[in-house]
Amino acid sequence: MAYVFPNPVDESLDLSLSEGSATNVYIVPYGDASTIATNCLDPTSPVSHPVFTGLIIKSVGFVLMQDHTATSFKNWRCTVNYGTPEEDEDGDLVSYSIDVAAESLALPKSAYEIGSIPEEMGDEHAAPHKIIPFVSYSITQHREATIDVNGDIRPLVGKVNDALFHTFAAGLVLYEGASASKSVTTDGSDDWEISHKFAVHVAGWNLHWHPQNEAWEELDFDLYEEGDFTALGL
Repeated sequence: MAYVFPNPVDESLDLSLSEGSATNVYIVPYGDASTIATNCLDPTSPVSHPVFTGLIIKSVGFVLMQDHTATSFKNWRCTVNYGTPEEDEDGDLVSYSIDVAAESLALPKSAYEIGSIPEEMGDEHAAPHKIIPFVSYSITQHREATIDVNGDIRPLVGKVNDALFHTFAAGLVLYEGASASKSVTTDGSDDWEISHKFAVHVAGWNLHWHPQNEAWEELDFDLYEEGDFTALGL
């Protein structure tokens, strides 16, 4: 149960658009110091300002007040400082890198006049090509959680997405693997940086370009198996 302070003997308040601070001074019994420190400075259960609930207790200070009619100290002058809660930084930080390039596709002979091509060049070198976009991108995670290379990453390498993935329809995204590095923070925890690499095909990885028909066509089998990319935590 949170400690219930008496009415303050002194108050101050400073507010702005993004943050605020306040200080309340209380006179509390000598024996309450440990209770106040335990209840009001618990990071898992922050205590709010009695009026401005957007502020929480940041620190508590005590000064002994001597009763001059006695030889012992009976009360504390307790100064409670309130401030704006820090933003929650838990969770993975994610960054994206995208590279849009081009893929060249051969056009059928019907698309050009063969008689206009010098014989010494040959059909293979002279055939015009069509350019289509090709997207490769990476997603980098910064997280403390340990990665499971054999359980999460390796089984998905060389597979295509089986469902919508980052706005791309099923079958368009090929997982090319990941690279990871680990550093140890000052508190002894692991800090991982993991870069996942993907390639996006405009038509789908299980279609092939048929130049005579000038169209993407299905094969009798799938070149790439489908995989559930949600295991990557992206």
